[in-house]
Amino acid sequence: MKAIDIGIVDNEEYKFTWRQHFLPYSSMKRFCDGSGKLNVVNKIKGQVNFKKLDRYEPGAVAARAWTQKAEKQFFNNIETPYFELSKSICNGQDYLTEKDHQTMTNYISLWAARFNFRVNDQSKLILNGVPEPQLTQHQIQNLEQKGASVGGVVQSYEFNSLQAQRMYNANRTGLRNIEWQVYRLVALDCILPDTINGVLIIPIAPNIVVLPQGSDLDVASYDSISSLNMQLIS
Repeated sequence: MKAIDIGIVDNEEYKFTWRQHFLPYSSMKRFCDGSGKLNVVNKIKGQVNFKKLDRYEPGAVAARAWTQKAEKQFFNNIETPYFELSKSICNGQDYLTEKDHQTMTNYISLWAARFNFRVNDQSKLILNGVPEPQLTQHQIQNLEQKGASVGGVVQSYEFNSLQAQRMYNANRTGLRNIEWQVYRLVALDCILPDTINGVLIIPIAPNIVVLPQGSDLDVASYDSISSLNMQLIS
């Protein structure tokens, strides 16, 4: 994926990110072997590749699908606490506090939402009766850097940002009563899908998953873990 593919040039002044993860790199890294490689399965093409993990793995990256503010502020403020917590879990933490439960809920809510708005089709909506200002790309980026937009124009990545945040809030509300539990797998490893829509499973590492409390997963059962993986695949 190259910036020129969607007409966006990486901006050295504002440090705009045009390759944006909908599945974070930090999550994928934990599923690599000691050489930094992982198995990548393409369900549509029926292909399996054992490959070195790319920092901008194509199957986990959107091309300028949302605004810089959403990427650097809104999303980052949800992911950072999650990665701190997941690191603690990998280091042995099993008990989750009320704050930890909320951190998990926030992360899965964002992951599920962001996947649905990972495409920037470069469309824009011109509001009726409002002429489109004739601004340079630099002026447009200057406005975005300040959290503003071009008057009378809604770009697809701006619309995606609003919709992703709305879906995140809806997901979070729907999961507000969920309490989570750490499971350390024995019989088999779990997989990491690109999206988590429809299931309440958070794979943290090949041998660690977080599920709602009371889940019937048997960590020593091959069949039980296989069933969990099938939910992620489906």
